[in-house]
Amino acid sequence: MNYQFMTFFIEDEVFGIDILCVKEINESFEVTPVPLARPHVLGLINLRGQIVTLLDLPKALGYENCRIKDTSLIILKTNQELSPVALNRQLVTHSDSVGFRVDAIGNVVTCSDAAIQSPPANTSERVAEVLMGVVAQESRLVGILSLEKLLDRM
Repeated sequence: MNYQFMTFFIEDEVFGIDILCVKEINESFEVTPVPLARPHVLGLINLRGQIVTLLDLPKALGYENCRIKDTSLIILKTNQELSPVALNRQLVTHSDSVGFRVDAIGNVVTCSDAAIQSPPANTSERVAEVLMGVVAQESRLVGILSLEKLLDRM
C-alpha cells in the first residue's frame, strides 16, 4: 500500500504527517493567547468562524531554542472530518480543531509500507516517542509523525 505524507520543516529537520489528516495550510493568522495554557499551546485562532487550538510543534518536540522563521500553520481534520480511507487506515487526529505551527511547508512524499523504517538510534527520545518511522528521501530522512501519539501527549 502506498502512503502520501505532507512534509514540513522544524529548523533543519524534515517531518511528515499523513496527508489524509491535513485540512489546510495557512500562512496568515492572528493568535489569541490563552492564559495559563501549557507552554506548547500558542493560543487560539479564528478560522472562518471555527475556533482552532494552535500548538507550537517545535516546542512540543523539544526544540526549545527554535527560532521562528517563516511560520506556517497546518490545520488538521477532526476525527469527524476524516475520510473513510483514513478511517480504514485507523488514522486518528483529535475531536477538536487543532493546528500546528511549523517553520516551513515542504512537499508531498509518496512511499510504500516497506519504505518506512525504524527511527535511527540517535533520534531524541522526545521525538522518537511520537514517530511511526522514517522514510529516506533524496539525501535526508523524513520523520513520519504519529498524530495519535503526538496529540495524546499534548
